Amino acid sequence: TGVYYNVGQAMKKTLDRFPADPEINLSVEETRGSLENLEAVTSGRFYFGIIQSDVQFKAWNGVNGTPWAGRPQKNLRAVMSLYTEAVNLVASRQPNIQSLEDLTGRRRRVNLGEPGSGHYINAAEILAATGIDVQRDLAGVHAAPVRALFLFEQRDIDAFFFTAGHPAAQFHEVARGRRMAQFVPLNPTADQLARYPYYQRTFIPTKYYPDMGHEQNVATIGVKATVIASDETPDWMVYGLLQTIHKNIDYFKSQLLIFENINRDSVLEALTAPLHPGALQYYREIGMVP
Repeated sequence: TGVYYNVGQAMKKTLDRFPADPEINLSVEETRGSLENLEAVTSGRFYFGIIQSDVQFKAWNGVNGTPWAGRPQKNLRAVMSLYTEAVNLVASRQPNIQSLEDLTGRRRRVNLGEPGSGHYINAAEILAATGIDVQRDLAGVHAAPVRALFLFEQRDIDAFFFTAGHPAAQFHEVARGRRMAQFVPLNPTADQLARYPYYQRTFIPTKYYPDMGHEQNVATIGVKATVIASDETPDWMVYGLLQTIHKNIDYFKSQLLIFENINRDSVLEALTAPLHPGALQYYREIGMVP
């Protein structure tokens, strides 16, 4: 039910309609998300994967407190960035939750996502950056994001974190539900964000969710959805994938609204691992890198 699967299908449709030379027959596999995709690529099970840019940063650097602590994934290679995934906090309008601090007064029940998931990591980091202790200040719930929609509707939780690009069908579902909901701004200071260099400021385009009742876009932070490969993925395959998508970018972007802000510069944003040689060759040919 996630967006990554749809992104993979958009890549496949582009390659099927405009075959690369040599031809690339892409298959799209269902997975549990960034962590499984990273493992599948670095182990050689997949040629390509889609992962969050914060996961790319932590895996490449072997960051402490992560599954890659002390063992940086040095066979990881970057291919391109796609779109921004906002860290979204959805909360009930009754009680009126307008900020992160409003979650702490009465130990609101907040879904953080499944431990180890991108949703959970993003939620824990933004809470820690703003001085909120997950154990002490919240009644944390650890359900999968899709399950959180049901729990929210049933009033079993007061709010939930959900990292996703916009527009997202899940938020349309919440907006049309029986319980009045709203997005809560996430706007940490520069000092608070300094310890997490992979986040960037972004906003939730509320034009997609008129039933949420917002008159303006909502400030938040986000990461990038990025395409990765391994150092064993053939150069010609990476080159062919990029060349086909870039030469037919209008068709590629027309398939999903979340692609609307992809441009020439954005495809190189938030890439921590070295560019794959096939990607480097292509970007050099079109003058994007020296």
